[in-house]
Amino acid sequence: MRHLGKAFGNVVRERRLQLGLSQEKLAFRCGSHRNYIGEIERGEKSPSLHIVFALADALEMEASDLVKMVEEREMTPGLDPSRDAD
Repeated sequence: MRHLGKAFGNVVRERRLQLGLSQEKLAFRCGSHRNYIGEIERGEKSPSLHIVFALADALEMEASDLVKMVEEREMTPGLDPSRDAD
């Protein structure tokens, strides 16, 4: 079973933390709400393509690289994409 939403959320959270951004700051950068960022990071919401591009820009990366990271996480044997990245 694929956990794309959770994998995407973990990638967003990890990159946000690498950049030292709060959920609120990331939300501001991409024109969204902090609660929505939290829902994405927990895999509760699936962002639209527009939001994927906005998140990538706010995370200082290309959308294709963001998606590639999710794809790699999903395809890596033994990696549990449903884990929480603290």
